[in-house]
Parts: sequence; structure tokens; C-alpha cells
Amino acid sequence: MRESTPSFGTPPKGGQQIEDLSHGGIDVEFAAAAHRFGLAFTDADMGRFARSYTRNMATTDNGVATTFLRVDGTGGMAAAGQYLQAPRYMPVAQWDPALFTHALAVYVDHAVQSQYGSTLLSVAYLNWQANR
Repeated sequence: MRESTPSFGTPPKGGQQIEDLSHGGIDVEFAAAAHRFGLAFTDADMGRFARSYTRNMATTDNGVATTFLRVDGTGGMAAAGQYLQAPRYMPVAQWDPALFTHALAVYVDHAVQSQYGSTLLSVAYLNWQANR
């Protein structure tokens, strides 16, 4: 995720926003599916998606695993609605094992209890990756 090219915004500039972690997770899920079926994206691309997480978003706050808000590492510390989406990046975790380790730490450090569909999906992703 080297650049943000949203299709909305003010012509001719388009959108000026940088993708946030949760919506970036949707992008990663799509890219991984396209890669899996040989439609687009290379192994190198999958590695880049994984490193976007581990190099730009993954962080800690006083020893507690968390994330930055945006895929480029900007936007400050993410709120719970964002950092709890970290496991959405599991489809590319095989390209960077630190991704699984950090996303799991987010859930362990915050003692997450799945209350919403997206956190249930995230727990499922963590279990899926742990059993690969």
C-alpha cells in the first residue's frame, strides 16, 4: 500500500485521505483472494501488504500491542474500533510472521471479547492463521 488512490474527492485531485487500518484490511482481503486465484498480485505484492502492517501500523503503547490509525503509520494511535481490526491482515501473514505475532498480541493485551461481527471475524482469522 504505497499510495492511496480513492475514487472520490474533488476533481482533478481525487480523495486526499490515506486509508485507515480497518479499510486497509478489506483491501488486503481482496488482494489475497485475487492472488490465491491467480487473477492479480504477486508474492512480492503480498509481502508488501504484510510489511505495510508490520513496518507502518504495528506498535506498542506502554508495552501494550496496538496500531497506528493509517496504513502509512500516520494519524496517531488507533482507537479500539481500528486496532481490533489488525487480524484482518492474516491473509498475508505468511509473508511476514511478525504480523500474526503482533495481531495476536493486540487481542491478548487488550483481553478482547468478541462482541461485534468484525471482532468475531478477527478472532476467526487469528485461529485460522494459528492452524496453518
